Amino acid sequence: MQDIIEMGVWAIIGIAILSVLATLSIHFLSQRSQQHMNETSQSNLYNLHSLGIQAIIGANEMKIVDDSLQDTEKKS
Repeated sequence: MQDIIEMGVWAIIGIAILSVLATLSIHFLSQRSQQHMNETSQSNLYNLHSLGIQAIIGANEMKIVDDSLQDTEKKS
């Protein structure tokens, strides 16, 4: 019975150590990725590009809706 308890304790200790190592490695990788993005300024360029495309698409959709509303008013 004592062997089972001892194995359980060692298993819990092993899992705790693995989870700490996994957390540290994920933290290191995320910091490194963020630093790389800041150095290259790619994240800001991608965000601005995405916002520009969204604005163009939104303006086109508004124009389509306006045109269709004007067409329905002319028919009435």
